[in-house]
Amino acid sequence: MPGNSRQLTVSFAVGVSVLAGDRDVDMRRVISLSEIVELLELEDGWDEVCATAEATYNAATGSIAVRLNSFVRTVDLSTGGRHLAPRWLPRSETVRESVPLDEAVPFARDIFQRWVKKVRQSIPSSVNLEPAERL
Repeated sequence: MPGNSRQLTVSFAVGVSVLAGDRDVDMRRVISLSEIVELLELEDGWDEVCATAEATYNAATGSIAVRLNSFVRTVDLSTGGRHLAPRWLPRSETVRESVPLDEAVPFARDIFQRWVKKVRQSIPSSVNLEPAERL
């Protein structure tokens, strides 16, 4: 397996209405993004460093919330593709901004690309991490 393989997954979803108190809130998941940022060859096999983003749009407020996450996933199918959260990865975060609906997807993609860069920069320079360093 090459060390710099990348895979990007994009999906779009339709809006849903959520009952919040005594009013309906029009929440739409506008885009879901994921990317394999890096493949790491370790003593016990291959791991993928992944970045994800889930963007929802609130039509009532004209705002977007982009939930960003990162994790390490084992490639070995016998482990069930378990997710690990090493200390060196950035913590999950949410970016909120007021934007028109027609700018929501480009905004989310831009935020995601910045997140991917942050995740990539957090990867330790030594690819041969000891298992204790991964957790």
